[in-house]
Amino acid sequence: MPDEGIDFLLAVGGGSVIDCTKAIAAGAKFDGDPWDFITHKRNVTGSLPFGTVLTLAATGSEMNPSSVITNWETHEKYGWGSSYTYPRFSILDPAHTFSVPKNQTIYGIVDMMSHVFEHYFHQTAHTPLQDRFCESILTTVMEEAPKLVDDLHNYDLRETILYCGTMALKVLFLWGLPATGPLITSSMHSRLSMIFRMAAALPFCFLTG
Repeated sequence: MPDEGIDFLLAVGGGSVIDCTKAIAAGAKFDGDPWDFITHKRNVTGSLPFGTVLTLAATGSEMNPSSVITNWETHEKYGWGSSYTYPRFSILDPAHTFSVPKNQTIYGIVDMMSHVFEHYFHQTAHTPLQDRFCESILTTVMEEAPKLVDDLHNYDLRETILYCGTMALKVLFLWGLPATGPLITSSMHSRLSMIFRMAAALPFCFLTG
């Protein structure tokens, strides 16, 4: 990318677009095959700066350093992340989500709730604040999502759900919790979405339904 004079990337889309942008940004500063850091064989050494313009409420990738990438040649799908791959900024305008159809809106809602569930159900004692963060998001989604499904062009409802999606996968919920290994539902979701080529959030509907 330096040969082309590219010094900044802009991801316009949903979580998959943002995740790919993170890989491209890190790969631009990496000496080797980016698949090596995606599969945790080597560490990310830097990243081009990038921003995001979100068009789908779902994964929360616009506000965290994590990414999920599929290798269709090897049929592998891995989550990875680095302190280098935080977006410099993210623009969340509810109007940019008005064109999202009902089914994709529902998939995104299930996606964000599934992420919160994975943080909420743990075995660590005395985490009242972390638990209430999770409960507040779940309660808000449960109250507002049914209204949005029946009124897809409602700015206020789109705004609320967009913010819920952003907050649903933040490291904020992990503060004070031990590293307990992979998020099981997300790991299963990744395999199902790759094998059956489902919409990104659709497997969560089966796994948490």
